[in-house]
Amino acid sequence: MKYAIRYQSRGGKTQKVANIMAEVLGVEAQSLDVPITEHVDYLFIGGGLYVKRHNEAIKTFLESTDLSLVGEIVPFATCNEFSNVIKQIRKFCKNNNVKCSEEDLCIKWVLEGMLDIGFRGAEFTPELVERIKTFAMKFKEVQE
Repeated sequence: MKYAIRYQSRGGKTQKVANIMAEVLGVEAQSLDVPITEHVDYLFIGGGLYVKRHNEAIKTFLESTDLSLVGEIVPFATCNEFSNVIKQIRKFCKNNNVKCSEEDLCIKWVLEGMLDIGFRGAEFTPELVERIKTFAMKFKEVQE
């Protein structure tokens, strides 16, 4: 199986999630600035929600990607309770006949700097790291 991970991160949380998944899958997590240039079985794509709006960087990336190179898109997000990032990715996939994983990962927090299910300031709890690794492992195990 071949994997690619693309993310958009302003505060570093999404980048850290992407890097944890990349470690499990044996690939490099890259920003949305890096295009997909060869076939991948799974494209993990994620970002955050900014001012309760769709993530324009994700939209632009998806619209400019040669989707024939992508087997399946796997959405992930670092977001607050009002996130539409995963919905945005799923809607794009549906409207463009692109396979989208039924599995997704949404790491939620209440407000920047406040404790929720795993953030302690800029730190991730061991439980959150394990949750991210377990999520990525689901896709690695498909090939084994």
